Amino acid sequence: MNELMNIDTKVDDTLNMTHLQFAEITGKPEGNVRRTMGSLKDKGLIHITQSEKYGEINGLGLRKKVKVFTVNERDSYIVMARLSPEFTAQLVDEWKAMKEEKTKQPPALPTMKELALMVIKVEEEKEALLIENKEISTVSNKKSLQNYTPTKLLAFMFKEEVVTPSSGLAACDINEALVSAGYQERHTFTRNSQTINSYSLTDKGVDFGVQSTSGVTNSCKWVYKIIKQEAFLEAIKEIVSGMYY
Repeated sequence: MNELMNIDTKVDDTLNMTHLQFAEITGKPEGNVRRTMGSLKDKGLIHITQSEKYGEINGLGLRKKVKVFTVNERDSYIVMARLSPEFTAQLVDEWKAMKEEKTKQPPALPTMKELALMVIKVEEEKEALLIENKEISTVSNKKSLQNYTPTKLLAFMFKEEVVTPSSGLAACDINEALVSAGYQERHTFTRNSQTINSYSLTDKGVDFGVQSTSGVTNSCKWVYKIIKQEAFLEAIKEIVSGMYY
């Protein structure tokens, strides 16, 4: 505790430190650091701000949400005193580096050309957003919506990192998830010794897709927002999990 006597008392309330930084400095597991911080908070010794962020991709190819504990500079020294007082000097260095980074020379103002390009980009993004909102707001007229095959939906999911290619998902798994989530029904029959799957919309699925017929089979195409639905994402999670167990 004597080390705290030499700490700079000029506290910057605009900077904060997360439990991940404590774990990196001390080498302690993140879970242990969170528990220690939670115990200090329960005793009224520190104030914690909680948030969530997506962590690294796990073995199933999914991004897991991580709960992040954050404290200000004053409270960080209380946390370190409980975790590992011998790392107080490293904590001081971490705060010094964070303050120096904040006070670095701000970037130069953009040129007129750069400003013009920024305005054009913003306008393009606004136009794209208006088109997307228009599509979503006209669900009752599904023929006017942009509809996508399961293969295209899977490509969107890879692009937005909902899942990764390493998850092993294929278009047939998207169809299976849509069935499991209750958006479509599968009808299986045999023709010329081949098993054929045909799909039809359910009452739950009519707000998200359209149905088409090709020969003797039916298939469904879907609006983009189907990949944001909780029931669909849960079904995808179950399928990915099943691939590894």
